[in-house]
Amino acid sequence: MSYPSNTPTITIVGTHGMNLGRYLKEYLLTKGIKSYAVGMHLKNQSTRLRIKHANTVICMHADIQIEVEKKVNLSDKQVICLSIDDTLTVGPDRSLTGDLWLEHHETVVYPEIEKQINKHLKKLVR
Repeated sequence: MSYPSNTPTITIVGTHGMNLGRYLKEYLLTKGIKSYAVGMHLKNQSTRLRIKHANTVICMHADIQIEVEKKVNLSDKQVICLSIDDTLTVGPDRSLTGDLWLEHHETVVYPEIEKQINKHLKKLVR
């Protein structure tokens, strides 16, 4: 896989790269910042290369950073570790689903992502 010079140099790593990472990617795009969103599929060569070729790696929470560092050397990168928790239970062993899940994300989780990443925006704009 080759990376042209105009390729984003920011890679966001979430658990699956489908929800929180994708939301953050779209949010950064509204600020004029291009990025990739990937999941923790570190056996996937494309995922590893997107992390390897990034100048900045954003991890959605500390557990993700720990797992990524086990597989990819991040010492030459700016690493931003957010502290996003999107789990919420409504009783013993019952997680939110459907409209309640979406409402929780729209009112709590997504605003928290914006709040945390806003502290780092100056580092991301080059």
